[in-house]
Amino acid sequence: MAALQRPRAEGKPSEQRVVETARLIAEHGGATRGLDLSGRNLREIDLSGLYLEGINLQGASLWDANLLGAYLYGANLQGADLTGANLQGADLRGAKLRRANLWGAKLPGANLQRSNLQWADLQRADLKGANLRGADFRDTTI
Repeated sequence: MAALQRPRAEGKPSEQRVVETARLIAEHGGATRGLDLSGRNLREIDLSGLYLEGINLQGASLWDANLLGAYLYGANLQGADLTGANLQGADLRGAKLRRANLWGAKLPGANLQRSNLQWADLQRADLKGANLRGADFRDTTI
């Protein structure tokens, strides 16, 4: 049987794209409800501790992103690539993570209460101490 291997990542975003993303978030005063960053390459970006309630990151590449302690209540992360992302202590209550790739993601102490994880990939994800109450895991790969 072949060992599970980490999927291959796309290239890092340009410095300009990172600055543009930071500017967009800053323009919204950190309150990101309705901010649309869907499909963006945000690989290795540091959004730790930010208030990102309701942000739209659908289909975004957040490979190895730092979202430590981020407030992502009700965020749209459907189809997002969160491979290896640090979501330790993040608040993901009610987040839409349907078909998200969380392969090897770090989720200790994360709050995933009532989040939608249908068809998500959680292989090798660390869920120690995570609040999973009411989360929808139908057809999820663990």
